[in-house]
Amino acid sequence: MLQVALRAVMALTDLPVAVVTFTLMVTLVSTSVGLIAAFLVGIPLLVATGFVARALATFERARMRLFLDLEIAHRPGRPHGFKALLTDRPTWRAIAYPIVAFPLAIATFVTAVVAFGGSLALMSMPAWLDHVPSRHANLWFTTVSSHRVAWWVALGGVVIGIVGIGLLIALTTVEGALAKAMLGVSAAELAKRVDELEGSRAA
Repeated sequence: MLQVALRAVMALTDLPVAVVTFTLMVTLVSTSVGLIAAFLVGIPLLVATGFVARALATFERARMRLFLDLEIAHRPGRPHGFKALLTDRPTWRAIAYPIVAFPLAIATFVTAVVAFGGSLALMSMPAWLDHVPSRHANLWFTTVSSHRVAWWVALGGVVIGIVGIGLLIALTTVEGALAKAMLGVSAAELAKRVDELEGSRAA
């Protein structure tokens, strides 16, 4: 039950987080590319975009750890040297992640709102139907004016809630898999980075 609650909180925070990170990354990347002709402006801004993307990736890995109990391995430290900063694959994946994950965040948020808000409204209909001024409720397919029908609608709300929770679990699982694929590193990449760090310390 706790895991479902955590996934629900994650889904409800998905859209605000996605809007901020998507807008920030698209703005930075488009500005960097637009200024690429002005080498002294465009390239340093692109490098700065990489720093921002790695910071956002760290935040996203923490979100996955908190809400999904998912540990995503990441490469320690950061690439050294101007060329390494521009050709670092984990950094480019981190830049692309907010853009790729944006549609999924929208789907997860909408599912959470419908699964919990919609189903609770329907399940509680027998309790509030007589207390609205019109004494009836207009649904998209019918008008409910009797308690007998209201109880059937409440049962439908239970079904919608159960299906919605199942979809929510599936979508958040996909989110975790996407984050692991784009924000994590392979064992080979991790070993290579550890060797680089040990080599720089030895030097």
